[in-house]
Amino acid sequence: MPRPEKSGLKPLTLLTISTRRLPPWKLKSADPDHKYFLMMNSYGITQQTKLSDKFGINKEELSIQGYSVLPAVLNPEECARVAEKLHHIYDRQLGEIEGYTLEDIRDQYVARMPLAYDDYFVTLAGRSPVIDLIRSLMGDYFILHLQNGILNMPEKDHQQRNWHRDLPYQNYTSSRPLALNAMYCIDDFTADNGATWLIPHSHKMEAMPSDTYIRKHRQQVLAKAGDVLLMDSMIFHKAGENHTDQVRIGVNHVYATGMIRPQIDIPAMLQGKFQDDPFLRILLGYAADVPGSVKAWRDIRFSRK
Repeated sequence: MPRPEKSGLKPLTLLTISTRRLPPWKLKSADPDHKYFLMMNSYGITQQTKLSDKFGINKEELSIQGYSVLPAVLNPEECARVAEKLHHIYDRQLGEIEGYTLEDIRDQYVARMPLAYDDYFVTLAGRSPVIDLIRSLMGDYFILHLQNGILNMPEKDHQQRNWHRDLPYQNYTSSRPLALNAMYCIDDFTADNGATWLIPHSHKMEAMPSDTYIRKHRQQVLAKAGDVLLMDSMIFHKAGENHTDQVRIGVNHVYATGMIRPQIDIPAMLQGKFQDDPFLRILLGYAADVPGSVKAWRDIRFSRK
């Protein structure tokens, strides 16, 4: 049997590369002009998202599934320092209460707005790379809506174990995030100690899905101490149950567009501190104060010229 004539075409070469050591923003589609690329089988595709920077995969995950994880933002020494400071602040806040208990208002095991008690948490609220990622998604003007230290105590019930959005009572969606969460994991977040549960993609749902849907599609996000769990603030989520004998700590931040007011009057609590810093003036809400009169509004407008 005669051998077929050669067509003149070069034989195909299958290129296999290891992606284990490549950072995610360097994983490209199959384009030989790129130094790094990942072979993906597809056909009929005319458009594909390109990862343009080191936060590309985080931004894509936030947009599509509503959450992402930034690894190793804090080192072990910093985690230990945060934990010690939060316990001290929570004890101070317990001493401020008169005539009722935090259990009476279902606010136990939450150290609210720790930055008003210790400047260390002002630094944490403005820390890179988290703040760089927030800025890349929300622009230069956003405020700190809240900062809470969450103490997930062993075998104790608390408000955060209920499904909720961190922008509560809102039943609509938006094309861009109204607010973003950054939860600093001070301890490992595990299945045993109550790692955060969430409903992927629910930041694009107007109403909370059915109980059956939630049981079928909920997901628990496991993370290491020092990681930061990022979420669209409209995603439905809750803390899990802590079945260990150790407290599990996280520090939650919500960064919001200027149309959303802070949960607590941060400038009043800080009594003018940090207002001369251009970045912190905006982040901490000094620039969002409502003018007390028409003249005050005009004076502010003039000062910006």
